[in-house]
Amino acid sequence: MLRIVKILWPALIPLLIYAVWCIVRYRRKQRGEEVGPITQGLFLTLFSSLAIAVGCFVMFGTQQGANEGRNYVPAHVENGVLVPGRFK
Repeated sequence: MLRIVKILWPALIPLLIYAVWCIVRYRRKQRGEEVGPITQGLFLTLFSSLAIAVGCFVMFGTQQGANEGRNYVPAHVENGVLVPGRFK
C-alpha cells in the first residue's frame, strides 16, 4: 500500500489543492463575494503539479545509487543458449 501511495502522491496533491480551491470559491459565491475566473485555480493546479514533478525528479535522482564499478552485459546468445543481461 505504501508503494502505491509513493507512486500516486505527486498526482493527488494538485488535485487536493484544486478541490480546496473549488470549495473556497463555492463558499465565496454563497456569501455573495466576487469570485475570480476559474482559470486562476487551474493555473495554480498546473503550477503546483509542475513544481511537484520537478521535486520528485530531484528526489528520486538523488536517492538512487549509481552503478559505479559495475558494467552492464546485455543479453546475448552463447553456444545456442540465450544468456540474460546482467551487471558484472
